[in-house]
Amino acid sequence: MPAKTTIWIIYEYLRGILAPDYQTPGTDDAYIDREFLEELRGASDCNCIRLLASLGIDFRNYEKPGIDDEQRKAFTVIVRKIILHIRELTKLPKSYPEKALTVATKFAISLKDFDAQDLRPAISIQENAEYVRISSFESYLRYVVAKNTSINPSLPATIDMDKPGRYYWMLTNKRRYDKIKISQLGSRTGWVFLAHGKDLASPIANKNVESLLDNLGFYLHEIKPNDQYISFTYPDSFGEMLFQPTTLTGDWGFADDTTISFGNEFFLSYKLEDFWGRTFSVSGSEKQIKERVHRSLNGADQKTYTFSVDALGPLSNRILRADITQILEEAQERYLQSI
Repeated sequence: MPAKTTIWIIYEYLRGILAPDYQTPGTDDAYIDREFLEELRGASDCNCIRLLASLGIDFRNYEKPGIDDEQRKAFTVIVRKIILHIRELTKLPKSYPEKALTVATKFAISLKDFDAQDLRPAISIQENAEYVRISSFESYLRYVVAKNTSINPSLPATIDMDKPGRYYWMLTNKRRYDKIKISQLGSRTGWVFLAHGKDLASPIANKNVESLLDNLGFYLHEIKPNDQYISFTYPDSFGEMLFQPTTLTGDWGFADDTTISFGNEFFLSYKLEDFWGRTFSVSGSEKQIKERVHRSLNGADQKTYTFSVDALGPLSNRILRADITQILEEAQERYLQSI
């Protein structure tokens, strides 16, 4: 099916849900919803088409058995609130003129103003599976170790981020950092992505960092050659609610007063099938990996979990950016499969 035809089908479907009737342009809420959808449909930016397709997939999922009318209505209400809130944004990045911001980036900025509790998907899962995260070692030091030193008395109270190599040596020699108690684990969106360990077993065993990052769709502005990487295995005791990722838990970009960096260009929603999402690889040639999300752990409830960490080694080569055509084709194909 030609790309424009599929995009139009998604647009018509979403318009029927979010803006079935509208009155005066610019004043009626339904008109604002329709205007938002028209901007997504007409955009040449890949993130906008991904966002349109992911919203379409999610709304299709909310029509499936097992999700009641109240959950469906609640999802519609929160999506409309996020769209309407775009017009109320008062703090936009100074590094970009407002006219240069895509509608997908504005959606990301609006999304940040909503509590993660309001964005949680309808169906929660508690399943004893092997859950894994892949991270650069520097990110692990900065965002995991440094935030949990108070409950790990055997670790240094402060981390010298200018000398990560000596800490990595300790990890590779099992001196420190291969086991860590965690009560705080977060992300900039309030949602933490994790993957199914079985899907990543082979590249982890082979310490194939390039394949792992490609599989998971890591976005390139955070990747540097020769960075050291680690695998981060969740304990069997991990008891937090898990969810299949949706548009509202995805990473659509980040903006502040000094810089703009775009979000994961490879996140796409997935049909409601087995309560797992699926990654889309950077190259488009690697297999799709099962993924879920949980809310950030903030330490408030004093729960602690002991995670295992393994050294994977460096990324020796930069991963090539995927052809945008592949991403857009996958977005539209996933929507058609969700019907």
